[in-house]
Amino acid sequence: MCAQIRTMAATKNEDVRVAISQNRITDSGLRMTAPRRQLIEILAESERPLSVEDLSQRSKGKFDLVTIYRNLEVFRELGIVEVILLENGKNLFELTGEHDHSHHIVCRHCLKAERIEFCMGGELERYASSRGFSNLSHTIEVFGECPDCETKG
Repeated sequence: MCAQIRTMAATKNEDVRVAISQNRITDSGLRMTAPRRQLIEILAESERPLSVEDLSQRSKGKFDLVTIYRNLEVFRELGIVEVILLENGKNLFELTGEHDHSHHIVCRHCLKAERIEFCMGGELERYASSRGFSNLSHTIEVFGECPDCETKG
């Protein structure tokens, strides 16, 4: 019963994030196309951030990579996705909620990413401000080896 309640809550949260994302698109004057709808749904259903390749695979090849990249850029500009820059220069994408901001712990081997539920960026931005910097933002990701990959290696 508890698992069923958790599943229902997760589904409701996914539905809310999908609705918020779709509203941001239409409010910006853009159309809600089939690729946009499906990419948002794939991101909402995922328990982890996804790469472009993951999105292509989960869409069963319905969209070419250019379509995926183009829509992810629109999503980023509208604040629908958060981009996680990996050490190798690739990106992972995660659907965000309203005013959502997070950081991640990322495995260097399997690219599993977990959210860090707190942010110390404010302290870093205050320090940068005290040094005369303005128009500040931050990106913080922590890289390492996850327990699964550690036991394999």
